[in-house]
Amino acid sequence: PYKYIRHPHYLSKLLIWWITFLPALMSNQVYIIGMLFWTCIYVLRAITEENHLKSDPEYVSYISQVRYRLLPNIY
Repeated sequence: PYKYIRHPHYLSKLLIWWITFLPALMSNQVYIIGMLFWTCIYVLRAITEENHLKSDPEYVSYISQVRYRLLPNIY
């Protein structure tokens, strides 16, 4: 998966959360606010992690090879 996106671990955790909470989200839309909050936190965490790793030349090379952070062909 690291060949296609740089943070498959964050993506998989977010997908598990959204799938797990889907029944609750269908019954009470207020929970969507919380899920969007945690999704934003994880996206910001991935960006922060990348900023720290950019000091490593090997990671900079990896970034040039793998274009997308979380979603292939999107972001």
